[in-house]
Amino acid sequence: MDVTTDTVRQIFKNLHDYNPVVSGVIDKVTKVLIPISLALLAILFMVEWLEFRKQLIKEGGTPTMELLANLAIKYIMAYALIMLSPYIVDAVIWLGIQISEWINSVMSSQNLKTTIPTIKRFDCVV
Repeated sequence: MDVTTDTVRQIFKNLHDYNPVVSGVIDKVTKVLIPISLALLAILFMVEWLEFRKQLIKEGGTPTMELLANLAIKYIMAYALIMLSPYIVDAVIWLGIQISEWINSVMSSQNLKTTIPTIKRFDCVV
């Protein structure tokens, strides 16, 4: 199989440029998964809050601002990660594309072997 310049260009495209239909479907799936993730996060928060409250009642203490902040900080961070997850994934993909374009621009294409050998069949006796 020969790796042509057109094949290399396709590798460097983002998903929207490569296949807009699939990109649109993924955007819709993301929009559906975010509310589901937020609902799961709310359920986990409520379960942990009830356990926290039971333990405070059992010990006879009152919730301090430090304890509440300690409980809330992880859920605030999880909320931020859920809401920013599409942008985080896009940034990672963009970074990968930029790194591969940089490597392609540095390497000399004249010295590269662009033919990928075919895989020979391997029979395994069980």
